[in-house]
Amino acid sequence: MATQNTIALIFDCDGTLCPDSITFLLRQYKVPHRAFWDAVTEIVRKGWDPPLAYMLRIIQLVENGTMPNLTNTRLQKIGRKIPFLPGIPQFFKDLHQVVLREQDFVDAGVSLAFYVVTGGFEAAPLLHL
Repeated sequence: MATQNTIALIFDCDGTLCPDSITFLLRQYKVPHRAFWDAVTEIVRKGWDPPLAYMLRIIQLVENGTMPNLTNTRLQKIGRKIPFLPGIPQFFKDLHQVVLREQDFVDAGVSLAFYVVTGGFEAAPLLHL
């Protein structure tokens, strides 16, 4: 029988590991975030899924010049600036220490794997409809 000794911990990002990354992005471009979210709410009221609604609104802001030069490179630079919520870096270190310190985990050869699952932006070819 195969031994399965990796514990996978799966997290969402916004509100779990870090504050709202979309509002953080908007602040980088000095876009009023309350007005943005009000516009997103209106799009959702028309039947859109919330993540698709905020992505549509961002695309509209890029197209109208409010958020110029929003490239993958720029998104990566902005993403590196997003802070973790208090305690998050230490939380990961503490979990690793538990696995290394607790004899039952050591004896079983347990390891940890961390994953972030989030609905966000990804580099992709343009889709023309």
